[in-house]
Amino acid sequence: MDAELEFMILPFTYGKELFDQATKAIGLRETWYFGLEFIDKEGCASWLRLNKKILSQDVAKGDYLEFHLRAKFFPENIETEIIQPITLVGGLSW
Repeated sequence: MDAELEFMILPFTYGKELFDQATKAIGLRETWYFGLEFIDKEGCASWLRLNKKILSQDVAKGDYLEFHLRAKFFPENIETEIIQPITLVGGLSW
């Protein structure tokens, strides 16, 4: 699946709030395998910290912020550990 989703965030929005909105929008329940990735001010890929405000992190500020839902952890045995087919689909951006 390759899709773009758009969410409004406020200066005090935490990473967990955005992550929860995104995973809910696509129907992803096995969220523990995933994280939100962004390109920081120095051009390096970084993981969004869910327990911190988004705008207090090293996110390059602009008219919009771009995050990618990426697999952060992989199960040892996909056949026995993955329950939902949506969990196997990646590559979302917003």
